[in-house]
Amino acid sequence: MVTGRNVIWPWLIDKLKYGIEVLGCYIGSDEYIRLKLNELLLDYSSKADNLINQVENIQERWIIFNRSFCCKPNYILRTTPPALSADFAIGFEVLKKKVLCSIVGIPPQELSDLDYKLCNFSLKEGGLGMQNFIDVASAAFVASMVDYHNNHNQCLAGMTGEYYQHMVTTIQIGRA
Repeated sequence: MVTGRNVIWPWLIDKLKYGIEVLGCYIGSDEYIRLKLNELLLDYSSKADNLINQVENIQERWIIFNRSFCCKPNYILRTTPPALSADFAIGFEVLKKKVLCSIVGIPPQELSDLDYKLCNFSLKEGGLGMQNFIDVASAAFVASMVDYHNNHNQCLAGMTGEYYQHMVTTIQIGRA
């Protein structure tokens, strides 16, 4: 048996298994979190396909899409660092575009990037009021950390690391 610095810890052998889901968010190694977000994206993909194939009435599809499907990533983006959730946000935008095109009645490749960006504008600005999760991922995470920081100041006193430093800098800029 090897001891000291040469110990091979079990979680280092398979980082994909080192983690857990707590209250709907994933905690663990970066590899574990990315794996779980990919699995979640596959689940959302099947839900998007069900929405497209099983809801024939376009108005009903739009309401379910706008009020339910488009809200799904909010919690994940608030609880997962942007460096880990970036691919998830990109994948979810692809799913949104696919469902939106099914409502409009065109193939996804016919909706240009500019037209899709216009759809993400607010209703007042002439869009459809959809959030672009690629753009809001960082803001969602920082908002969650600021909310936590404001409510649990003493808990964060000993916290260090890249994400904490980014959060502190953001808070200082916001208060200036």
